[in-house]
Amino acid sequence: MGLFHCFLCGVGGDIIEFVKLRDGVDFFGAAKSLGLICPADAAEAAELHRTRFARESWRDRIAAATKKLEALEQELRRGCCTRIHNSERNLIRAVERLRAAGPEASGPEVEALWKELKAAATWLEVDLPIYTLLSFGSAAERAKFVLKPDLRREMVRDIRWRGYVVTTDWKQVAVLS
Repeated sequence: MGLFHCFLCGVGGDIIEFVKLRDGVDFFGAAKSLGLICPADAAEAAELHRTRFARESWRDRIAAATKKLEALEQELRRGCCTRIHNSERNLIRAVERLRAAGPEASGPEVEALWKELKAAATWLEVDLPIYTLLSFGSAAERAKFVLKPDLRREMVRDIRWRGYVVTTDWKQVAVLS
């Protein structure tokens, strides 16, 4: 078949790529050592080399963009996770203090506790759909959420309305809120 793949480092390609890596030569050197280029084919080989270089360059740019997208996605997910944990902790503390105050309690401290409860619940309503989308959603939806900040609010609203996120393999993951 003329193809190879290294399972250790993940490098693969055709016979020319193998000779390039083995001998440390460029495309022309590998093709000459394999006897694939004669002097009459030099112009055609040069064009092939330019095309192949452009394709490899394009592949490298896509890989770099993918890494950057994944890093942004991880950062957003980490921020959501932190806010979710803080909101849950604040909810638990506020509920415990309200219980300790008793059913007859009133005044500015109780009002402050109710405001704290509402703020924590609001954060959870926003962050749980985001975290579910970034953890389980399809790649296209995650990329759309990361790359288009102006659409995030509508996406969160849609997820809260539906109550689930669709995964890449078309399964539904419920958003618990």
